[in-house]
Amino acid sequence: MKTTVCQENTENQQPRRAPISNIQKELCSKKKDLLDKAVFKFIIYNYLPFRTVESSPFKNLLRIALPNSSSRSRRTVAGELLSLEYVLIKQEVVKDLVGRQFSITADDWIALNSKVSLFSVIAHFLNENFNKKNNVIGAKSSAEVHYTADKINEIIKNCLQEYGVDSSSVSVFIHDSAATMVKFTSLLGAERILTVP
Repeated sequence: MKTTVCQENTENQQPRRAPISNIQKELCSKKKDLLDKAVFKFIIYNYLPFRTVESSPFKNLLRIALPNSSSRSRRTVAGELLSLEYVLIKQEVVKDLVGRQFSITADDWIALNSKVSLFSVIAHFLNENFNKKNNVIGAKSSAEVHYTADKINEIIKNCLQEYGVDSSSVSVFIHDSAATMVKFTSLLGAERILTVP
């Protein structure tokens, strides 16, 4: 009796194999996941807007590279992929910061169109290979900061706590000469303070 790969062969008692179409679907699914992650990283690391994936040139590029791929929406990229990648990157940053001395900078960032203003906290250090690393460990809407030393202290301590480190890990705090920043550094208890005019 002749059997196909998908039929049960009772004579030889060989294990049942998945149909080729299922294997192809699984491979296609894995390839789609890899593509989604690659597209996400391309957008993030090149500081592109999420709407890039909905542009005609980008869709055309995907059609040429992978004719059977479906187009992505900015909701997919900004939603599911951003959440997944955030967790992975945060784990890497936590691993980088715990047990290490680092410096931090904190300052305002204002978009060119002046519609978005953020107060950001960035950790700076050298890794084991003496490569410079910079990680944003916090960003708040400037409207939430209110620019008091106590509020800035609270924000930065919360950022450090979220990454599993405390203010004793901060060897240098780099800031401008604003009075609130100078006062804040005494609240933080940073050992050495560098003020940039």
